[in-house]
Parts: sequence; C-alpha cells; structure tokens
Amino acid sequence: MGMDYAAVRNGKAVAFLEIKRRNVSSCMYPTYMISVHKLMMAKSLSELTALPCYLFVEWTDRTGFIKLPPPNMTIRIGGRSDRNDADDIEPVSHFPIGDFRSL
Repeated sequence: MGMDYAAVRNGKAVAFLEIKRRNVSSCMYPTYMISVHKLMMAKSLSELTALPCYLFVEWTDRTGFIKLPPPNMTIRIGGRSDRNDADDIEPVSHFPIGDFRSL
C-alpha cells in the first residue's frame, strides 16, 4: 500500500496514515525529513482513491501531523549515514517543524 495504516470510519477508509516515532524533542531539528519516494506513494494513493494521506510524528515532547504531500516541499539529497548503507542516501524532502499541527 505504501502507507502504514488506513483510517476507517464505519467500515470505510477515510484517510491513509504514515506513522513515525522519533526519540528526540520536536525542537531538536528545524525540519522533519522524509523520502521523496514515500511522498510519491502518498500522492499516487491520494490521486487514485481521492482520500488524503497524513504523516504523524511522535516526538518525545509532542505528536504532530501534516498532510502529504505538503505544498512547501524542499528537495535535497540526504538520509541516514549511521548504517553504512549507500541506499539510505536518496532524494528527501524537509518539512518545517512549525508546519506540523499538534494533536
């Protein structure tokens, strides 16, 4: 499917959700990074189903969410470097933490 969950109401899907957990506070970094591949999957899923996709992030101090794909994407090359896996470096998008709505 490309997303972690489908939100269901009365047996009918109403949205798709990507859920992430970070072991840092929401103010540790100015942006949240996610792969462009994940954004492409969210956009395709939304276009196919006419349902919204959301990214939920649980930080140590709060949980926030943002609609995918957001209108103000910045694309860079980045990713994880702590696993020595070249496939972890890819096109990514950074979303300002301030754009996340708190639960």
